[in-house]
Amino acid sequence: MKKLFSLIILSFLFPLQILSDEITAKSSINSVVIYSDRAEVIREANLRVKPGFHTIIFEGLPATIIPNSIRVSGASTISIKFLGVEIEDQFLESPSLPEIKKIESQIRELESEISKMNEEIDILNSQENFIKSIQSKTAERAFQEITLAKVDLPSWERAMGFFESKLKEIKNSKVGLARKIDDTRREIDALKKKLQSIIPSRPLEARKAIVSIEAEKEGDLKLNLSYTVRGPNWSPIYNLRALPDEGKIEFSLFSKVTQKSGEDWKNVKVSLSTSSPALETSPPPLKPWILDIYVPRPVPKALREEKVAMAPVKEEAEVPLGFAEAEISETGLHLSFEIPRRVSIPSDGSPHKFPIDFSKLPSKFDYIAVPKHVESAFLRGKIKNTLPYPIISGNADVFISNEFVGSTNLPFTSKDEELSLFFGRDEQIKVKYELSKKERGKAGLLGGRERIKFAYRITIQNLRKNEIEIEVIDQIPISQNTQIEVKDVNLNPQPNQKDEKGILSWVLQIPPQAKKEITLEFTIEFPKDANIRGL
Repeated sequence: MKKLFSLIILSFLFPLQILSDEITAKSSINSVVIYSDRAEVIREANLRVKPGFHTIIFEGLPATIIPNSIRVSGASTISIKFLGVEIEDQFLESPSLPEIKKIESQIRELESEISKMNEEIDILNSQENFIKSIQSKTAERAFQEITLAKVDLPSWERAMGFFESKLKEIKNSKVGLARKIDDTRREIDALKKKLQSIIPSRPLEARKAIVSIEAEKEGDLKLNLSYTVRGPNWSPIYNLRALPDEGKIEFSLFSKVTQKSGEDWKNVKVSLSTSSPALETSPPPLKPWILDIYVPRPVPKALREEKVAMAPVKEEAEVPLGFAEAEISETGLHLSFEIPRRVSIPSDGSPHKFPIDFSKLPSKFDYIAVPKHVESAFLRGKIKNTLPYPIISGNADVFISNEFVGSTNLPFTSKDEELSLFFGRDEQIKVKYELSKKERGKAGLLGGRERIKFAYRITIQNLRKNEIEIEVIDQIPISQNTQIEVKDVNLNPQPNQKDEKGILSWVLQIPPQAKKEITLEFTIEFPKDANIRGL
């Protein structure tokens, strides 16, 4: 029967002993638990150990490890004593070093080509200067012969043509070389940009864990090394698909995972946790709430007369906080979603999407309109969260059947809590909002007050083939000043709800191809010549 051992240890508490045997563990990542701002990584190594003391080294661990998160556990067929663990920094050769060396070699070769072409241009310049000097002397001699009437014109024409031909040939060669130099320089610039993008800005850092054990005799050992790294995170994303004919909403939950921890997670088990290890586990205590009269302290004379340079206050660093369905478990106060298959997530900072859950929830569909703001009716689905987990706040893509209508953000919704979801405008429900009357007049015995009478009409027309239910929301003004009165309120029909803020709500049943109206009338009285805010 295997003997299990498991210890949590702080690396700075246990200095290692000088051990007789050093083993570099060939380990691989088996599983990862991802939180909102970090991840717990579990590595596995299978070893064959001999009797005695051993130092087992896990190399190439990411520099983002939180040192005091290191845990070691294992199983063995033999008796094992665990002696300690240390974490050490490593500076590694960049994995892109071969590519870097290749590009640097290409740049050197191209720069050498430019040097050779510049040398050729120098030679051509010397040839050009030499021919021009001969051409000048030849022209002078020809002038003398012409003066003495001894000129051999055909010979001089051939000579001058030769010079012009050679100078033209040299010029063309120089132009061609200049173009090649420009092209080569552009190629060098492109290679330098590529080189800049792959050269690390600082030495590549990593860490290694050194585990000390004592084995009673030779045997097999399965060693697990777990640690927490900062940076990886996950967030929920949703697809909400309204199916009005079925009276249901298709609810799909996915996870968006990003990580740039410094190591790739290849073919690993992944669990997604709603726990936040960075947050406090208990509420902070209250300090006494002291009231006093502020009396400024007198400023010392030395400070009044001299300007004193104050050291800046250091701020504490802020800790950043079919599809196969995931297995969902609830542990204590938190949820865990286990992705049902092994996945690979590279350390590239890119988002990676994985399915978690797929459900169809019963829904009551109706419409809602706020005509004063938008002359449209919006499809609304009301659901009760009967899922085995609370809905976590996150972004959602919204569809009606297969038509994408937009995106929204879902609020946190507990189990058995009701939630309203919105699926965009329905163009077959026509909404019209109009001011049908606005009359000004005088009020009061002496005409010291003014009144304005308003009348509004809301029209809802159902062009669909089935009856609809729609909630229409509007308002009447409320006064916050005793000199302003809202009176003669006439609402037809009477609203189903009215609150103290003047918000009104009607729930209407409208048959196919039918039309219904809501009218609002009210009068506002106020002092003459007063500037009324809100009108």
